[in-house]
Amino acid sequence: MIIFNTQVAAEWVDYNGHMNDAEYARVFSLAVEALMDHIGLDESGRADYGYTIYTLETHLCYQRETHQGEPLVVSLALLDSDTKRLHVFLSCMTAKGKD
Repeated sequence: MIIFNTQVAAEWVDYNGHMNDAEYARVFSLAVEALMDHIGLDESGRADYGYTIYTLETHLCYQRETHQGEPLVVSLALLDSDTKRLHVFLSCMTAKGKD
């Protein structure tokens, strides 16, 4: 399922003309925030329930470079869950479907 859409911001681009490696983590972090909104843990949901989610572990694999202005799509697959945890797989691709 597509959870987040964005594009490569100018401030994310490094001196080589492509998205800095650290900014991929930012995109996935923004996607987790979108997931939280999707499951009712937006600002009011967090206040009502008194809890939130946080990232315990992240693994990034870089397949190709992206450039300023390039549209990105983050997809989410729920791998497992219980009452306290979500185990998700996030994938970021260009909007054209090339990873």
